[in-house]
Amino acid sequence: MRAAWLAGGACLLLWAGLAREFASPVAAPREEQARGDTALELALVDWAASRSQRALEHALDALVAAGRGRARLVALGRGREGRALLGVEVGPEGAPGVVVLPAPTHTDLGALDAALALAQLWLAEPSAARVVFVAGIRPDLHAPALPALGFDVARNFPVDWDLAQHAGGGPYPLAAPETRALAQWLHGEPLLHSALVLGAESQPADALWMGDPAADGELDALLATPALAGLLRASADDSGPQFGGLARHARLRAGLAVAAVPADAPHAALAAALRMLAASGPELTFESVTAPRAVGPGLFQFDVVLHSSGRLGTGNAAHQRARLGRGITVALQGGRLTFAAARRGAEREFTVVPVALGPDGAPRVSAADLAAGATLELRLVVRAERGAELALTAHTPRAPLARCTTARLR
Repeated sequence: MRAAWLAGGACLLLWAGLAREFASPVAAPREEQARGDTALELALVDWAASRSQRALEHALDALVAAGRGRARLVALGRGREGRALLGVEVGPEGAPGVVVLPAPTHTDLGALDAALALAQLWLAEPSAARVVFVAGIRPDLHAPALPALGFDVARNFPVDWDLAQHAGGGPYPLAAPETRALAQWLHGEPLLHSALVLGAESQPADALWMGDPAADGELDALLATPALAGLLRASADDSGPQFGGLARHARLRAGLAVAAVPADAPHAALAAALRMLAASGPELTFESVTAPRAVGPGLFQFDVVLHSSGRLGTGNAAHQRARLGRGITVALQGGRLTFAAARRGAEREFTVVPVALGPDGAPRVSAADLAAGATLELRLVVRAERGAELALTAHTPRAPLARCTTARLR
């Protein structure tokens, strides 16, 4: 009897060990996920209660941990007294994407709360787009809209800055360390194509505003998104600084398409607006390529049509008018570019385009940005050997790299 009991106990222990062995690889990630979600909830509760810089940084760390490899802490610069200005980046590193900017004018920190809630929701999104959530630029989390600096940081951006008309905008543009740091960061992030501004100044409670709405039907195309039906109403009013210096600076100086929504909008509306922007980024595709033909000893000519196939153009129209766009670069592998000409849309004649050496020493062609749906036709002459295979790439900072391979030269 004793032997049977011992044998039975040994079997139970063996089964328990096997169960742990086989269950642990599955159960561990679930337990880790549950712990991360709980830690994030507690961190957000702590932030809501204390409103301290320490609690904010703890909430950002918890967001990164809950992202399980999809989220990273981003250093935007430093404000007064060396205080770090931080954000959280979700999605593939180095990909084109969207920035979420809480407007700094809200005294109740509602815009920052909305940004944190939206970041928490976005962790579960399957979207492959990169989104950077800025954790506010308020010099003092507990200060009113006019902090100890003596002016409103939201009015301290260069776009539309005018001391006489906008009292409280500071002695000069970017006088606040916070606005200066954010402006420098925006200019140093060429991959960002859109901005979602939460709680922009004087924003109507049910409106969505897209920067430069008159340009190429951009606003109409974006608002046709079914997810936004009944949630937000379009506003094409672009007169004056009523959308805040931050939104207008992002639109013009950084060239971003800007959607401004109220911070107290339902989370579903905020998520829908972000989802729309993330899916509407610029995209370039090679629409057609003619067969290369010999035009001289070792010289071949062919035409290629480049199409701006995204729902946003490769650059903001207002940005282009101010001659601030970064443009499109077309490069060639397998041969050497010697001549290029271009025409757009309904243009009848080609215009000669300079061929310049890129950073890698290879010749390339640069062209101005394309609006959504626009095309660029290039006539290229290349020097190459017969039998070579030519490959073209088209690059603009805010769109994935476009590639195209021509037929083998004969």
